[in-house]
Amino acid sequence: MLSISFSEIIVIFVVALTLFGKKEIPELVKMALKVIKKLSFYKSQVKDYIKEVSNELEIEEINKQFTKIVIGEDGKEYLAYDLDFIKPDIANDEKEHTEPDTKPIT
Repeated sequence: MLSISFSEIIVIFVVALTLFGKKEIPELVKMALKVIKKLSFYKSQVKDYIKEVSNELEIEEINKQFTKIVIGEDGKEYLAYDLDFIKPDIANDEKEHTEPDTKPIT
């Protein structure tokens, strides 16, 4: 983190005052604040993009773990889900599927 003491701020202000004059300092401060705001915006955009790409890579990795390519009877390749990781008692559960007791919203 950038750490500037009060005495350093005074020195910077005096140097800026002698270089640019008292009329231009408010404009320079406004311009500096705009630049800092834009940099902050771009930083958040890059951070969001990195998160998005990271999530996509995680999803792709999960899909690779649970999918496999199967050659069908017609000779074409198909993407199939590999469900061998499911416990046999869950995979072979043949309970009847019943509709929940819900009423349509009217």
